[in-house]
Amino acid sequence: MPQYHLTYTQTEDRVLVVMDGRGPGAGLTRRLTRQLLKTMAAVVGEQKARTLGKSELARNTILNFEQTKAVAQAYGGGAARRERGKPADAAGAKVVTAVDVGVRKAGGVVLTFRRDDDKLLVLDFDRDDTYFFMASLCEIAGHAEWDLGEIASWLEPAAAAEAKPRSALH
Repeated sequence: MPQYHLTYTQTEDRVLVVMDGRGPGAGLTRRLTRQLLKTMAAVVGEQKARTLGKSELARNTILNFEQTKAVAQAYGGGAARRERGKPADAAGAKVVTAVDVGVRKAGGVVLTFRRDDDKLLVLDFDRDDTYFFMASLCEIAGHAEWDLGEIASWLEPAAAAEAKPRSALH
């Protein structure tokens, strides 16, 4: 499980993705965040369709259940936590211009964040980590008051334990 930190910086209006102890991180714009979530939701939906068949209702129900379970297990098991500490330094972060989404055969994705030809960071997620990352992005986007619209009917933000978390650590 990759160790990363997600933080919203109001000054830059960006979601920062920072690997623990590995450089300044990567800044995601609102538009790129929406496109990333849509792409990840499509990939996860396609992976599930291979095992469940064509029934969209059944697939969305199972995806919602699996996503809710993955988020609950991440927080309940201590693999993830919300922090209210000092936000990450946005000044050193580079704005991401593209994200390559690789599909893992066993479920999950590999995200490669790029700025032009420079690889900024890579996150390799199994299925549950993918669900958690997507839910965390949705939660942070909601608190930032980004109206991303519906990404997927089964995708929900991680339930907020406090009024406005500044970041999620996984």
